[in-house]
Amino acid sequence: MNKFRLLACLMLACVAAIVVPARAVSTSHWTQASEADFKDGTLHDVVVNNLGDVKLSHAVKVIQQEDPNVTTVNCLAATADGTIYAGTGPRGILLSVKDDKVSTVAAVEGSINILCLLVDDQGRLLIGTGGAKGMVLRIDKPGDTPKEICSPDGVQYIWSLVETPDNQIYAATGPNGQVFQIKPDGSQSELYKSADENNITSMISDGKDLLYLGTDPDGLVIRLNRQTKESFILYNASESEVTALALDDDGNLFAATGEAGDRDQTEQADNEEKQPGGRTQADSKRAAIAIVRCGDCAADLNGR
Repeated sequence: MNKFRLLACLMLACVAAIVVPARAVSTSHWTQASEADFKDGTLHDVVVNNLGDVKLSHAVKVIQQEDPNVTTVNCLAATADGTIYAGTGPRGILLSVKDDKVSTVAAVEGSINILCLLVDDQGRLLIGTGGAKGMVLRIDKPGDTPKEICSPDGVQYIWSLVETPDNQIYAATGPNGQVFQIKPDGSQSELYKSADENNITSMISDGKDLLYLGTDPDGLVIRLNRQTKESFILYNASESEVTALALDDDGNLFAATGEAGDRDQTEQADNEEKQPGGRTQADSKRAAIAIVRCGDCAADLNGR
C-alpha cells in the first residue's frame, strides 16, 4: 500500500506543477487569412502564397543590393560561359553576373532603359535600348565596348530582339508599332508597321518563317510571315498589353497580358528625359495568360 500511496502522491505533484503555472499565462490569438496579413512581418526560409498559406521556400541569395543608379532590371540573358547579363534602368546600365559577383559592363550613353538582350548564334550580346532614341548595340566579346548596330528613325523603344535560323535579327519597336529586319551586315529595313498599335512589346519566332507579335495598346497577338509580310490577328486580349509570348512543342502559343498602367507615364518621362517607369509593373490592375491554338482560324488583320 505504501508504494501505491507514494505513486499517487508523485502523480498529484506532477499535475500540480503543470496546472498551477498555467493559470499565470495569458493567451493571445492571431488570425492570418491572406498574404496581406503577413506583409508587415519578416519571413525566414518560408514564403506566403496568395491564399495565406506558409510554406518552405527555396534558398535565395541576394547578389545585388540597392543601387541608386539601378531601380529596374528589365531583362536577362545568359551566355555559353555562364555569365548572366542584366539590362537595367533608369541609367541604361548593363550588368554582368559571374560566380555571384555583379560587375558593371557598360552604361549606354543617351539611353534610359536597356529593354531587351539577345545572345546570337555566334555568342555575341545584342542590346535593345529605350529613351529619346532607341538603339540596337552589340558586344562581340567580353571586355568590348558596345557598338551601335542601328538606330531606326523615329524609334524610341527596342522592346524585343529575335534571331531566326538564317541569322536575321528582328527588332520589335515603339512608339510607331514597327518591326525591323537587321541583316548580318548591319543594314536594316522595315518589315511591318501597324496602323493602330503604338508598341510591339513582345515577339517570338517559330523557327521558320513566322513571327508572333504582342502589341500595346489594344493587346493584340499578330502572326506575321516574314517572307510574304502577310499578317493576321490571332487574338485580342481584354488587357491592353501583351508582355510576353512563348511557343510549346505542340505549336500552342502562350500570351502573357497586362494593363500597361504606366506606359503613358514611361513614354512621357522618356520624352522629357525624366526617370521613367518601365513595362507593366506595380500600376497594373489586371493580368492574364492566354493559350492561342495557332492552327485555328485567324482574323484578317486588314492592314492594322
